[in-house]
Amino acid sequence: MLDILPSAKLEPLSRVSPSRFTSLQLCPLREIWAANNKPRLLPLHPAAQLGTALHKFIELGMCGKIRNEQDMISCWETACGTVEQEMQNNSLEKHLVPLSLSANNYEVKKIMAFNIVRDFFNNGLRADKTDKSKKQESEVWLQTNDGKIGGIIDLIKHTQKGIVITDYKTGSIIDSLSEHGIIKQEYQQQLKFYAALYFTVYGVWPVSLTIEGLDKQEYDIPFSKEECLGLLQDATKLMDELNELIGSGLSCEDFARPSARTCSFCLYRPACKRYWEQKSSSDEWPADICGRIKEKKILGNGLFRIVVENGESTIAIRGLSLERHNFLSGEVNNVMFCNLGHDATHGFFVEKQLTTGYQL
Repeated sequence: MLDILPSAKLEPLSRVSPSRFTSLQLCPLREIWAANNKPRLLPLHPAAQLGTALHKFIELGMCGKIRNEQDMISCWETACGTVEQEMQNNSLEKHLVPLSLSANNYEVKKIMAFNIVRDFFNNGLRADKTDKSKKQESEVWLQTNDGKIGGIIDLIKHTQKGIVITDYKTGSIIDSLSEHGIIKQEYQQQLKFYAALYFTVYGVWPVSLTIEGLDKQEYDIPFSKEECLGLLQDATKLMDELNELIGSGLSCEDFARPSARTCSFCLYRPACKRYWEQKSSSDEWPADICGRIKEKKILGNGLFRIVVENGESTIAIRGLSLERHNFLSGEVNNVMFCNLGHDATHGFFVEKQLTTGYQL
């Protein structure tokens, strides 16, 4: 739909990450594009950007780089500043800087992360990255012998009972769509991958898999050895099958698996023809539109209001910022807008925090 991604032939996958296996199953195209380093076409949500900064900050604490309160402040500024600088350099995300204004619960999550790191240096819970004689190791890279499956484990604890693998999550851990407070499936699979990888590398099974949130609450992930090894086999098989299909010269569309929920989180959907063919106007699907501009004018507040014809539908969008959509200042016929917000009346939309526009 949008000719913005390089049209070069897709390259085979070199590795499958435990944290991305679920997404690879849901829509191979999204993960193939990401693995091929295609540029994101929609901005990453500020919550995810903040999560990156929080995770890096906690990592510094686990590694013993933070020894006092002053170190905490300095390391937080470094972790958050690095993420914000990358956002500032991205035309899709620079308006979301600073994160203290764009990310919900910024201060609350910052305080919670500070409390976690404070425990590390107050209670002697620092982890070493490489020395397995220590009680804890942080940021440990593990992979299968063939290198096809690999990932970084946040924390490995050596206890009297055995190995405990812990993964830190800075967002919601419970699946919001589950009725019984079930931990997200992708998180459960990720920890089971880590268990299998640890066994593959060291020949020992962990005795416990845990996820820890910013609130310090720990969630145990039940697992069986057979299930964990089965996941490794499934991931390897899927990777080999996809690489064979990529090598056969199939088009990008052949790897797409559009669905309302999957596409809602996809940052490549503006370029996905299958998505545009299958999406509907129901609220379950993202509020994305494309079509020909029928009317365009600047309102008294300096923002644009446009009317777009899309087949038999006429759609109005107001509140469009020229700073974020500078192509509106020139002669433009066909446009695409993604991540719109629903206005009070059906068929009317408004610009939101993540709204992104393209001239077609």
